[in-house]
Amino acid sequence: MPSNTPSRGSSTTGKKKEKKPENITEQRMKRNPLFWVFSVVILVLIFISFVVAPALVGLGSPEGSLQFGTYGGEPITYEYNNFFYHQHQSIAARMGQELSAENIEWQLYQLWRAAFNNTVVHLDLKQRAETAGLEITDTRIHQHLRTAGPYINEQGEFDREIYTSTPASRRQEILRQVRSDLIHQQVSSDLFSSKIPAEEAQFVFSLGLVEKRFDYIAFDLQNYPDELTAEYAQEHHNVFQQIDISRISLRDNRSEADAVRNRIINGEITFEEAARTHSIDIFAEDGGQAGWNYYFELREDFQSEDELRNLFSLGRGEISELVRTDIGYALYRVNSPARQADVEDDEVLQAVRSYMTRSARGVIEDYFAGKAQEFAQRAQEEGFASSAAEEGLTVHATGLFPLNYGGSMLLGRMRDADPRGILSPAASNSFVLTELFSKNPGEITGPLIMGNHVAVAVCREEVTGNADEIRQLAAIYPYYAFELQQSDFTQMVLNSDKLEDNFFSVFVTRILQGN
Repeated sequence: MPSNTPSRGSSTTGKKKEKKPENITEQRMKRNPLFWVFSVVILVLIFISFVVAPALVGLGSPEGSLQFGTYGGEPITYEYNNFFYHQHQSIAARMGQELSAENIEWQLYQLWRAAFNNTVVHLDLKQRAETAGLEITDTRIHQHLRTAGPYINEQGEFDREIYTSTPASRRQEILRQVRSDLIHQQVSSDLFSSKIPAEEAQFVFSLGLVEKRFDYIAFDLQNYPDELTAEYAQEHHNVFQQIDISRISLRDNRSEADAVRNRIINGEITFEEAARTHSIDIFAEDGGQAGWNYYFELREDFQSEDELRNLFSLGRGEISELVRTDIGYALYRVNSPARQADVEDDEVLQAVRSYMTRSARGVIEDYFAGKAQEFAQRAQEEGFASSAAEEGLTVHATGLFPLNYGGSMLLGRMRDADPRGILSPAASNSFVLTELFSKNPGEITGPLIMGNHVAVAVCREEVTGNADEIRQLAAIYPYYAFELQQSDFTQMVLNSDKLEDNFFSVFVTRILQGN
């Protein structure tokens, strides 16, 4: 029996998406070069208005500032000549050379967000220095200014004339900035200058010394047989009952919720009128009509299984008791009483299969693991390719890849060697990687359960790399490890409870909208 209405997760449209041009920018340029040049000029003016203008007026003046949040109780402020300001200007200068006509708002967001992130990290380092009592002496600052900075002439030497011609107020600003920068550098050096053992680098790159190539077949979990899906639905028929309901969602006020229910029961107002007047969910405009729902779909709306069973026991037109929800209360009316799912209906079978994929995945995996084991045994006796051909299975081939758990960029990655992407999840699955790399050429694996597939693979080739190349790569590992340390530290700071992040709202209201 077909469902009267689609389930809540079903698609309601069948329109094909319009194919996008391969290169919009190139097409626009070819179609009208003069207009394109004019557009780029306008784009540059827009970029200047967002990026350069704050440095010239308003925010870029000593009086103007923006606060994007706090870190450790300290304001994250953009104002003239502070750290945030200089980060913004530096990143803007780099981005100006790579400016694209596509999605200017997104580019502006990236600019401001990068400057914000750098400022948050700077505040963390600054606060660490203050906690540790770290100070930078005037002597060290003056030594720095004699070798780098605004007083160095074209010959790379300290120029006293430049120094004396600089206004005293500007010299004080430079001193403060240099002191801040040196503190930043010192704390960074203390945090990230730990020596990387040579043995660690050798071990990491030794993992890439041996590479292997595989052929494999895969069973898709979505192809679980209809007859077994129907059997599961019949064995768990209560889960797949359907009921046609209307619903009213009410705020967290018991007395008001009771009043609404009583008015409906007493006939003072219809259920539909109450839904349109009082309900706060998406069904309100339709008078509360929620259509046909499966038992398992409604589980998440009920805190008690008994209350859900009571709803499915009601007859046509009956009103439920108030049901407690996460946001308040809900009231249900049964439009058509509960019925058993029709397992001959394709839509029902699809709903059951979708439920099994989420909530009874092991049943499907066990079925295909058994099929995979049967295939592996047959392939051992009759050959991999011939067994696949007889069973109508497609054989996929990978390129060479090393034992690279986690998919490090330092080594070859499975996702690059596996065009189909079916084996790629093995990069984060130690069991599957162990099974694959335990096989010599010609040997066949057992069932490999990954994502939505169960696969069987045969090792086709093993190649040993160049040890000299591995040693050369190991020499650059400390620099890579340093970058990883900095990246991890930045993420830790940005995810810290010390950060009050108001960036997005300030960016939208003050930068994009200019309020």
